[in-house]
Amino acid sequence: MLTPAVEMAYREHLSSSVQSADPEVAEEQLYRRWLAGKEQDLDEVTRDAFHQRWNAKQRVLQARKS
Repeated sequence: MLTPAVEMAYREHLSSSVQSADPEVAEEQLYRRWLAGKEQDLDEVTRDAFHQRWNAKQRVLQARKS
């Protein structure tokens, strides 16, 4: 979850609807909302893809620490 300061700073971006005609931009917006715990109405396929993406990023970050 977000800290109150981050929540306030990004409130507009996290609460406005995804309106991009570009599917990649729209997916990035949804992903950022999902990371922030703000996107609850995702289908299972999208949610699973976001989990996989997050886990892959975590593996990269852990490998850099090693």
